[in-house]
Amino acid sequence: MLPAIEDANRLGFLVYPPLHDHESVQLQARGNGVLAITWFINGDRGLRSPAFVVQVRRSAGPGGLDDTQVTILDEHAGFDAATAVTLVAAVTSGINSPPGSVGLRGAHNFITPAGWDTVYTAVFNDPQRPAVSTLTTRVETDWFPCETEFRVILEKGDITSVIGSGPIGQVLFVPREDCLIAEATEVERQRFAAAHQDSLVHSVSAAKTTRYGGVFSDYYREQQHVHRNGAGDGQPLR
Repeated sequence: MLPAIEDANRLGFLVYPPLHDHESVQLQARGNGVLAITWFINGDRGLRSPAFVVQVRRSAGPGGLDDTQVTILDEHAGFDAATAVTLVAAVTSGINSPPGSVGLRGAHNFITPAGWDTVYTAVFNDPQRPAVSTLTTRVETDWFPCETEFRVILEKGDITSVIGSGPIGQVLFVPREDCLIAEATEVERQRFAAAHQDSLVHSVSAAKTTRYGGVFSDYYREQQHVHRNGAGDGQPLR
């Protein structure tokens, strides 16, 4: 495996929504500033059925109040209009701020040590389609009490689903310090080129073929363990 693929999802932590495993939510942008949020529950047979729909229509002009309409689809599920609005508010935030966006709330909030920030982003290396755009934000969570949310952008016709057992985003923690970038010297360039060529040779020699004909190498992972255990030279490329 390539390091860029193998280690990307080891960065930070996956965040899940505040839903039970038998609950799920579907969000659909219906155009004209209307966002439909459907709440599903799993029945005794494990089949998913809609309990209610909350439609939020964006108001025109600055400072207006959005229009919210609730439709109960399953009278036996035990939800009323007030409960439906409360549940939607528990899993979403800031609907249509900016227009077409909605925040998906995480089940956990984070406080970082002094000088550390939290980065909120989409799940890395998730090739599933269709996918909606997710904004990436960085917040100084050592002093600001930020509620975890992942803001997605929905265009007309877009649909996204949220389930209790599936992550909605990823967080990572970074130090708030200046990063200085300098031009490499010729010696550093040569050392990088030599190290890169050496890693290619070792990677090829460690290559294995699966029974399906695929070729992969454990060289990066093996060397990672060596350096983490202190058996390597511990020296950076430069």
